[in-house]
Amino acid sequence: MKQAQPARKLVFATSNEQKVLEANAAVKPFGLQFEHSPVDVDEIKDLDIFKVAEKKALDTYAQLQKPVVVEDTGVFFDAFPGFPGTYSKFCILTLGAKNTVKVLDGHSKKGYFSTVVCYCDGKSVKSFEGKTEGEIILEPRGVSPLKVPYDSFFVPAGEKKTIAELGAERKNELSARAKAFRKFAEWFVAQK
Repeated sequence: MKQAQPARKLVFATSNEQKVLEANAAVKPFGLQFEHSPVDVDEIKDLDIFKVAEKKALDTYAQLQKPVVVEDTGVFFDAFPGFPGTYSKFCILTLGAKNTVKVLDGHSKKGYFSTVVCYCDGKSVKSFEGKTEGEIILEPRGVSPLKVPYDSFFVPAGEKKTIAELGAERKNELSARAKAFRKFAEWFVAQK
């Protein structure tokens, strides 16, 4: 009888342990597993989510001196291109999610989540984007983890419930983070 291969382990640097759980659920079918590294580097201020993630990957690699995966996630409102985007966390810390989504009152509620996963091995940097389109609501529904409060305000396209109401399994099927990590895993497994 063939014995199952142990999962190949990679370092995922983030201050948010919830992201590691979501990432591991996405890459498990590929035989990969992330080890959490709570390294937190300063993020550059830029509207381009790819630039933010790539700089974070380079800085984290420089600190750890081993291959690393990082990610950057933002919610983007169609009515205000680029907002809050790479400033999603800043908006939570200063305004709160409920006040941030209030800017959409009287405007289109369409938007999307974008996650860029970035891998750096010291020689190159490779990025993978996942997107989930949907609608932002002005009143929260469901319970979101403290560090991802926009989940209570976002209804993915084709769904009637917010991400926070869908449960972990359905969220992992739909989320921009899961999509980006699956793209990364497909590429990574094909390389080795």
